[in-house]
Amino acid sequence: MVTIRKAAVIGAGNMGAQIAAHLANVGIPSLLMDIPPNELLHEEQKKGLTLQSPDVRNRVTRSLFERAKKLSPNPLFVPEAANLVRIGNVEDNLPEIKEADWVIEAVLERMELKTALHAKIAQHARPDALVTTNTSGLSISGMTKDLPHQHRGRFFGMHFFNPPRYMRLLELIPMNDTNPALLKSFAEFSEAVLGKGTVMAKDTPGFVANRIGCFDMQQVLWVMIEEGLTIDEVDAITGPIIGRPKSATFRLGDIVGVDLMVQMGKNMRGSLQHDPQIDVFRPTDFIDEMVKRGWWGEKKGQGFYKRVKTEKGREILTLDYKTLEYRPRQRPQFPSLEQAGRLPSPAERIRALCGASDKAGVFAWKHLSAVLAYSADRIPEIADDIITVDNAMKWG
Repeated sequence: MVTIRKAAVIGAGNMGAQIAAHLANVGIPSLLMDIPPNELLHEEQKKGLTLQSPDVRNRVTRSLFERAKKLSPNPLFVPEAANLVRIGNVEDNLPEIKEADWVIEAVLERMELKTALHAKIAQHARPDALVTTNTSGLSISGMTKDLPHQHRGRFFGMHFFNPPRYMRLLELIPMNDTNPALLKSFAEFSEAVLGKGTVMAKDTPGFVANRIGCFDMQQVLWVMIEEGLTIDEVDAITGPIIGRPKSATFRLGDIVGVDLMVQMGKNMRGSLQHDPQIDVFRPTDFIDEMVKRGWWGEKKGQGFYKRVKTEKGREILTLDYKTLEYRPRQRPQFPSLEQAGRLPSPAERIRALCGASDKAGVFAWKHLSAVLAYSADRIPEIADDIITVDNAMKWG
């Protein structure tokens, strides 16, 4: 198992700051870096500070980490763990990554940005240091094709799921040049020290969880429209009744972000021309319109659902995707759902629901059978075995 005594995290956004926090949770100190600002704040001007003042240079990183510390659920085991995260910036502190056993790049999902940064990292990282990129779907080999062979041997992709402290899944994405023994040793470390369940994914668009998850959400949309179901009805079918979280499909979409759903679909269409099911990833008119209107989900206060204040208190409204108007939530009335809900295990509930002839049963069978068939057909393209796919979807 690899030994990590000190780490460096480059990129202090939502994921980078939380990754640094989780390293602190397990006792690993890290240097967290982001860009320095290019202009002074009014308060800084009043204090007589300049763009060269250390407090100003590290302001972006510091503010991002402070924001992360206020997230709910909290990314830190205890507040004191934050003391293990040292704040810096990529212009002044990048050479200091030579002290790190593990360098984690977690900047924006832009290939040109990551490629340019890794060229700099390769100049400063120790020859024995582990270097990884945190990405949800960018090509790992494409990111490192111009780097030295020795550096690529200690490089692989990883995909923490948000929030990193709580989500068990960690996808590891090696390249042909990645040292297999190092990858195996890191997987042991991530399970024993970071508390993760690791899966080995192939360097393909979306890796495992996002490839199947994106197909799942898109396929739900088309079956919903085809069968004439409502958003309330679909979430009642695709939640705990079939062994999934209460967020089901559309509540999950609001959490992830409707805008990100659209972007992921666009990315998949652009990179999966060989996929026999590529038509499933085609745009959906009503969701494209939601994005235009700024109905991006939880971060904008409305998406597939909308919270409003009424005389009775707070109420959650549901979007009618045919009219793009919100209405009070409606409890679905399907005999098969009520009958399946009385069964003790997910396997029994799924079997009963998929065998039912009402609209809920028809929907469940059409959806689940398509997702299972698609997952099986992706072996060995995205992973070596179906257990890897099962674990990715279960943990992620």
